[in-house]
Amino acid sequence: MKLARTLALAVVAAALATGAATAATATPKVTEAGGATYPEHSYILTLPKAKLLAPSDVSVTENGSPVTGLQVQQQGVGGSPTTVVLAIDASASMAGRPIEDAVAAARAFVAQMNPNEQIALIAFNNNVNVIQKFTSDKNKLADALASTPKLAVGTKINDALAESLTLIDATGAPNGSVVLLSDGTDVGSTASHKSVADDLKTGHVRVFSVGLVSQSFNKKGLDSFATASHGHFVEVDDPSQLTPIFEGLRERLASEYLLSYRTKVNPSEAVKVRIAVKGFPTVTTHYTTPKLHIVPAKPYTPSAVSNVLQSSWVMAIVVLAFALLLGFAVAYAFSNRNAPLVSRVGDFVSVQGARPSRAETAEQKSESKVFRGILSKMKTRRESSWSSRFADTLEIAGINAAPMHIVVMTLLGTVVLMFVLGTLFGAVGVILGLLTPLAVRFYIRRRVSKTRKQFADQLPDNLDVLASALRAGHSLVSALAVVADDAPEPSKTEFRRVLAEEQFGVPLENALRTTSERMQNVDIEQVGLVSRLQREMGSNSAEVLDKVIETVRGRMELRRLVRTLTAQGRFSRWVLTALPIALAIMLELISPGYMQPLFHTVAGQALLVLTAVMIALGSWIIGKIVDIRV
Repeated sequence: MKLARTLALAVVAAALATGAATAATATPKVTEAGGATYPEHSYILTLPKAKLLAPSDVSVTENGSPVTGLQVQQQGVGGSPTTVVLAIDASASMAGRPIEDAVAAARAFVAQMNPNEQIALIAFNNNVNVIQKFTSDKNKLADALASTPKLAVGTKINDALAESLTLIDATGAPNGSVVLLSDGTDVGSTASHKSVADDLKTGHVRVFSVGLVSQSFNKKGLDSFATASHGHFVEVDDPSQLTPIFEGLRERLASEYLLSYRTKVNPSEAVKVRIAVKGFPTVTTHYTTPKLHIVPAKPYTPSAVSNVLQSSWVMAIVVLAFALLLGFAVAYAFSNRNAPLVSRVGDFVSVQGARPSRAETAEQKSESKVFRGILSKMKTRRESSWSSRFADTLEIAGINAAPMHIVVMTLLGTVVLMFVLGTLFGAVGVILGLLTPLAVRFYIRRRVSKTRKQFADQLPDNLDVLASALRAGHSLVSALAVVADDAPEPSKTEFRRVLAEEQFGVPLENALRTTSERMQNVDIEQVGLVSRLQREMGSNSAEVLDKVIETVRGRMELRRLVRTLTAQGRFSRWVLTALPIALAIMLELISPGYMQPLFHTVAGQALLVLTAVMIALGSWIIGKIVDIRV
């Protein structure tokens, strides 16, 4: 037994040698490896015997010049993982001892695998079966080899090698090896011998083929795969020699190193490579650096953001915004800050129609009548200006911000939204950005409407409290104070404003009329009439207020009825307004480009403007129809 094992090892050593001369001189062997892109280059260095190498033990020159960045890594130990596929013939001719010895040899090969090595198992006959995909887990590989594969007729050697290439490519490893064991010739493969051999050479995958001699044994086919891929072919007569052969292959793979470096040779030049390993003869090889494929640069095309920033409408918007901001700044700088007492008190109460006799100062009396007339007109224009009305609106809406701040922020928000939406959606986004002031106006009006509706809903209960206070002996002013203390917002604020104006000398009916205008509520004016009747005729205010309360509640019921009857009209207004916009968005999403003529032709743009005007006009008309005031 010991003699047989010794003979088998001798056969393996002789088979794996590259020739008598090579064995005598112990010359290393180099094979070009894959995974490197110019100017990177790599080789697989196979030593005649295993030896630990350091980068200083290896010298590589190209055309006589040393290379840069030389790295030496032992295969399967460090760096990128190595991949080995064990492809075992499971045809019917392998029945009995051959398949058992083949599996035993595979187990011995797996048992000695390196730490950074991945192995896959394939059995082939009339089908190619992947028993185990690439793994570095010895236990999984041992489980896959625990039993012999099922045998069948057929020997698809070419297909097995093609499947091995697919597995190795999937790992992304720079190089791989295939240990192929077969006892016959290819039968039934769909892949041709030539195409597989070319793919092995292109993919830098070596084949170590082991041929088990049988009646159908084809040495030429197995040897050609090994030669084309720079591998080795071993011929075996006895299946018992398979385990020593696989152990010898394992020793060979363990003595391989990956040499990688950076070449300094220009493209499309022939290169002579000399590799000197300490303790071994120098080996030479040749290759040609690849030709560079220069991709012509694409013509410069400005981005969508650049197109938007450089467009004429963005420049017009920026100029308009700057002009408005400059105008507001100038107007604010030259505004009259020395406001009279009435104007300053007006920040806290709603003083209206201040009499000239009360507001005049000694300095104003000395002015000419013409100059006083001009001042009076300027004062009236200032008090009825847009900013003053807008400030009142913001106060009613509960928005604690200056009118100028709202205007500036709305303007800036419009510019930003036009830029962002214009970049994303083109002309449609610009139009949507222009709707920002309308959205702000709609939001403020909704807040004002909500406040006024709350005041109207709270008015009957507040009038009940006012009548009860009058019956308890309070005067009208003190009864309003009771209402102001107990009423919720916004009634509390409005009644306190009335009391403040009354304390400044404004008649109570005038103060209540101001509140009626602010809240757009005619019912509160009837309380002013009660105040006037009490002041001029001394009437029973509590009984009159009871009638007023009854009238107010009846009017509220009528308002609710009208709102219910007009609900369909209001809903139709918003549906008809939003339907064209929603339809345009859906068409753009379903069929992009279908609506491009509307945005890129003069006729289409005119139709868009006409459509927008008609939609806005129709919505405004429907709103007027359903807005029935009671």
